[in-house]
Amino acid sequence: PSDRALSAGRRVEAALAVVGPRLRPMLNRICIHGDSLQLAETGLGLRRRQGKTVLKHALQALAEHYGIGV
Repeated sequence: PSDRALSAGRRVEAALAVVGPRLRPMLNRICIHGDSLQLAETGLGLRRRQGKTVLKHALQALAEHYGIGV
């Protein structure tokens, strides 16, 4: 991979690390793998609609990391 690709990978990893281990799996399934909310909830063993709350918190952490909406 090129330096640009490696650099991009490091930036993505840093952003996901900011989200934390509790929220990262939901963010990963929705934003990286493109799963539906329902599929992600089922795969992560969450109750129906609980995934929406987890995703919201993950996206808020990501927005803070990038200084969006602060």
